[in-house]
Amino acid sequence: MERFLKSMTYINRTFQYDNLIFSEKCTSLQKITFIHHPIINTPLMNLPQIEADQLFELKKYQADGIIVNFPIQGEDIMIELQNDTGRMKFMADINNANEIVRKATFQVRYQKIFILRRLDLNGNHKNPPDQAPDVMFEGFENYVFNREDHIHFYFEGYGEKWALPLSSFPEIGITLQDDLYDKVQKFFKYCNVEELKIRRVLEL
Repeated sequence: MERFLKSMTYINRTFQYDNLIFSEKCTSLQKITFIHHPIINTPLMNLPQIEADQLFELKKYQADGIIVNFPIQGEDIMIELQNDTGRMKFMADINNANEIVRKATFQVRYQKIFILRRLDLNGNHKNPPDQAPDVMFEGFENYVFNREDHIHFYFEGYGEKWALPLSSFPEIGITLQDDLYDKVQKFFKYCNVEELKIRRVLEL
């Protein structure tokens, strides 16, 4: 079943990703498709894949010049991003869940609701058992991540349900010697985010 929302529609949604919950009022200036996910019963909002790919490649900049502190253990921060014209709105999320075991989540969202990429450090996840939506996921159907660093990708019809091991992406440059602050900087650079104004306040 599909239904469509016309332009300038306000949506109250609560989203849960693993142990993170976001509840926001979002504004859409375009037609959005609601689909029923084949694995779960709750409807997901759908973004065309070609648009999602273009949005990921788009250069993103911090919307203001405010310097924020890196979150301490158990805290999270959200930083507003935009493209060079300011018309396209994004959000950078940094959740420092557990500093001791290096468990954290970093992600880039578009229009507050579409997660384009998410990095889970030392996290748990299970990929859908469906046929892989792209060749890059072949062999990772129904794959279980157990306290393993992994990256979630937006895919039309699935949201961010598909993930791959962080080790599959050496180009990001994250190493075992990096602390959380370093990993944040490298991940958001990979997501085409220009310099985030984050202050390193503790030895992480």
